[in-house]
Amino acid sequence: MARTSRAAPTRSVARAGKAAVGAVAAAVSRKAAARAPVPGKTAALQGAPPREEAASAARARFAALVARFVGHPGVDPPRPDARGWGALALRYHGKIFAMVDSRGRFVVKLSALRAAEIVTSAQGRTFEPVPGRAMKRWVSFDGRADPDWGALAKEALASAEADGQQPGAPSKPRRP
Repeated sequence: MARTSRAAPTRSVARAGKAAVGAVAAAVSRKAAARAPVPGKTAALQGAPPREEAASAARARFAALVARFVGHPGVDPPRPDARGWGALALRYHGKIFAMVDSRGRFVVKLSALRAAEIVTSAQGRTFEPVPGRAMKRWVSFDGRADPDWGALAKEALASAEADGQQPGAPSKPRRP
């Protein structure tokens, strides 16, 4: 059985990354077109809740962020066919380090110390995918604060690299 190794990104990888960015942008455009505004009506009267509009704006902002990280070694763009939790996520060797959730919140996984610092300063909140289920080291940012997503994603990537995640390695030891 031949052994494969991770080589430097090739043109085909770069093309695949660009295609994924294009797929994310196209998905955002399709969703926006489905809720095209009707002149003279507010969003509430058109049936598009403000939360959906915020989520759509966050997805568009995230698509621009994805374009910045596509060429970085080990970073995988969102999978165009993915659905559900983590569908719009940047991954480092398969592990999510930055994403936009279904509510339009920007979410990053940082070091425990940095996450506590951000939560304590009220710049962000501990991420809870469902109420009462707080995830350690994960911080979410909603529309109230406007942090620099690029800087936070870069910090999250550095944290993921420091964790030393090897491709395919489980994040926690498995129980016997």
